Amino acid sequence: MQSKQVTMQSAAGATGDGTVLVCEGMAVVRFQVSGTFVGTVTFETSINETNWDALECANQSDGSVATTATATGTYKGDIAGCKLVRARVSAWTSGTITVVGLAVAVGGGGVSADIDIAGQEDMNVAEVGGSAIALGQAAMAASMPVVIASDQTDVPITLDSEAVVLGAGTANAGKMDVPTATPTVYNVTLTNADTEYSQAMPANCRGFEFQCRTENDVRFAVVTGKVAAPTAPYMTLKAGDYYASFPINQAASPSTLYLASSVAGVIVEIIAWT
Repeated sequence: MQSKQVTMQSAAGATGDGTVLVCEGMAVVRFQVSGTFVGTVTFETSINETNWDALECANQSDGSVATTATATGTYKGDIAGCKLVRARVSAWTSGTITVVGLAVAVGGGGVSADIDIAGQEDMNVAEVGGSAIALGQAAMAASMPVVIASDQTDVPITLDSEAVVLGAGTANAGKMDVPTATPTVYNVTLTNADTEYSQAMPANCRGFEFQCRTENDVRFAVVTGKVAAPTAPYMTLKAGDYYASFPINQAASPSTLYLASSVAGVIVEIIAWT
């Protein structure tokens, strides 16, 4: 692994820029500050060798992050993309200050086992800003939550064989089949020809199917006054066929199915799922 080491301040007894460390191509720098002193060391980087910017460094003993040091210790900063780095004695009262800088190129074409981030030796993706993130439960105990923006377009979701249940108060999670559990069967006799008969779907209906028990056409609609005369719009279930709705999610007051046939006495068989 490529590295460069420079004594940047050698028993300094006054303010001064010290010796710069050429860090082009390096990723991380460590400053070893030693001596007995009352003063301040300011860590800085430069790209154009003229202008200098403060460099945030992590105190390796307590993890605190700052751009200056007023005590001995080791401090680590991120210098990727910088050309020069220095440890300037910006304030001095007494004593002597020594600073040794070591720049290291992380990676070098291989896979690094350690990604250095200033102020964070071990990065825990389950925490942001020091606060724990609530993870999934049960079989998904180690999963990360995802928040979808309110203006997000439809998001395709691939599901396994398990039913999907949305918690109370949550929004619909895209388009998905609603799980069904309980069937209810109805037999509606159309006693008179060209007369409207009706069957209300059960509360919280999730889907329904129906067919004519005999080989006869049946007219149907979801609003009254359309099937007896008949009057458009309505639909015709052809003899020998059956109708199956798409998955629906109706509330406690569901829709009603209106039925009629030109043949008297036919029976419509209906199964509804809740």
